Amino acid sequence: MRKTCQGSTSPFLCISAAGAQRTFSGRLGRYTSDCNVAFARVVDLLWLAVIGPSRLPSLIIRRKTLTCFFAIMLLAMWAVTRLEVIAGPQIRIVAARPEGGDEPHYLLMLLSIMYYHQLEMGRAYLRNPGGYYLPDRHTILVNRRTGQHALSFDHNRAFSIKSHDVYEVPAHPIAYPALLAILLAPFSPDMRYLVRDASIAMVFISWLVIIVVYKFVRTLGMGCWPALLAASVLGLASPWFAYTRSFYPEPAIGLAMVLALWALARDHSKMAALASAAAAFMKPPFALIGVGFVVERMWARRWREAASMVAVLAVCAIALVTFNYWLARTAVISGNLGLVPVRSLRPLHETLIGSRHGLLNFVPWTIVAFIFLVFSLMPWGTESSILRPIAIPTVLYLILLSLDSKGPGSSYGPRYWVPFLPWFAIASVEGLRVIRRPSPIRSALLLGYVPAVAFSAAIALPGALQYWALFDRPVSTTWRNFETAANAPAKIAAARPR
Repeated sequence: MRKTCQGSTSPFLCISAAGAQRTFSGRLGRYTSDCNVAFARVVDLLWLAVIGPSRLPSLIIRRKTLTCFFAIMLLAMWAVTRLEVIAGPQIRIVAARPEGGDEPHYLLMLLSIMYYHQLEMGRAYLRNPGGYYLPDRHTILVNRRTGQHALSFDHNRAFSIKSHDVYEVPAHPIAYPALLAILLAPFSPDMRYLVRDASIAMVFISWLVIIVVYKFVRTLGMGCWPALLAASVLGLASPWFAYTRSFYPEPAIGLAMVLALWALARDHSKMAALASAAAAFMKPPFALIGVGFVVERMWARRWREAASMVAVLAVCAIALVTFNYWLARTAVISGNLGLVPVRSLRPLHETLIGSRHGLLNFVPWTIVAFIFLVFSLMPWGTESSILRPIAIPTVLYLILLSLDSKGPGSSYGPRYWVPFLPWFAIASVEGLRVIRRPSPIRSALLLGYVPAVAFSAAIALPGALQYWALFDRPVSTTWRNFETAANAPAKIAAARPR
């Protein structure tokens, strides 16, 4: 314990570590020491970010930098949910609100869970107590007598006649609204301020991911500045900053994914499987994360870890399928449209270099991350222990997106790739670390990485301030869309039925 507490500026560091030592000693075997130290360090870092600004004079330079960075990031992430660019250009203060697409439907699910304690959505859509803009219903119609079910978007004739045997449940997985409900329930929020409180929860989740990315990079053996680079690239040079103000589940999925990768890097395979299962609970396509981890463990000939992960993932899959069948008489609940496969290269083009949702257009520095991930799959491989665990799930996910003809729908930028941005930020810094010796390849990648990060920041920062106006807009409109930002609310309001 002395080693854990030595040199700490936080009084909570020693208290937390000592309490954890007394409580769990002798129960967790060889994991006790690692868990206590990790928990104590996270508490220390949170203390630095929240309490540290008041004690800046007594902190060393490195801790001053960390305290200022995380405090500024938290303030900026909260501020971007309250600011919006309008014509002029001018910045005005706005209230948090669901912007469109699936966002109001997720908030209606949250409202139904918190205040009505039910998953039957028919009456919730009729009453719409939150006053959200809901031009359609994202529900599954279920006949409790026959067991027949259909999406409301399908307009199935069997459900054209109203019946007391028919009920409606969400077409989106409930794990994400349930997570927000768990975070908000202890504070007993008023229904009138539910959107504001949910927005604060999203800010906290997004900010927490940046902290986890920093701590994870430090555990890889890198110093403070490379870890700070990864955290700042994620927070300021990617759509992660814009999605702080969203109500989509992507930031929460990103948190589960980076925790899963951290657990895998620390050889806690069961915890990695649980975290990847949590991502799949929020969106079934992210079950590929767990599959990719199992493939990677088998590739590394670590059969026992692969078997334990398969066992954990199988239990989680059975639990999820059982719940879905109980709720909606179907094994998979995955949105109001689901996967619509297509035999064409157009989805692959759209998801990578498409003008509206292309990853490489909105986040050019991910090209460098992709190069390092490809290198990790080559026969000669790399010395890194995390690039291949990132590369295999990424390849599987890219294959899935190349089959989906619908795309991310009404949203800003590469929404489907947002959960992977923490991984890509880690991979880019880790790749530069692995290539230690000066070489033409390293110099070329580094020279390309710096301007790519700068260009990404020039897209991400104004894009976050125009988040609503840039739904389904090309990346080229980021700087010349101020007029659209001012006129779009009036146009949308005029188009809404009264």
